[in-house]
Amino acid sequence: MKKTVFFFIVVVTLLLSVSFVSASQKNYEPDFDDEDVKVISLDDIKRGTMAHELIINQSSQQHNYLNDYGATLRYLGSGRLDALGYTRTGQNVDTISTTVYLQQYDESRRVWVSIHTISNTLNNAGYSQVTRSYSVPVGARYRLQVIHEATVGGQIERISTYSSVANTY
Repeated sequence: MKKTVFFFIVVVTLLLSVSFVSASQKNYEPDFDDEDVKVISLDDIKRGTMAHELIINQSSQQHNYLNDYGATLRYLGSGRLDALGYTRTGQNVDTISTTVYLQQYDESRRVWVSIHTISNTLNNAGYSQVTRSYSVPVGARYRLQVIHEATVGGQIERISTYSSVANTY
């Protein structure tokens, strides 16, 4: 009886091992067509092209200190916007700052205009964040421009990012 149970356990273990190995070696193809992919340029973003669930490579430039940064703007309805900008380094730096510009698109001049600014600058830190809620007039488009900056020994690293556009129509 003990030999039968032992044999059964060995067989089940081998079968499970084979099934896990074969499952991990399958080539999984993504389930979408090329028509589902929309590529837009940075110029499109600056002009206010909608970017729903769009991942943008924020910079191909290599930085010594800035290694994570972003900008998010959410429209909550009834003229309420939530804004977030953050800057992260891999270590504490002399100064780290995040400056958020809420911008509204001027349809007549076809330009983005900064309407609110808020910033956070810290010394001897590795993370800076700005969060803010805004009440804005409905019927316009808004976005964030965020300046991320780190300073070490007089050397300044700076990058600018943009959030997706929030339509309040």
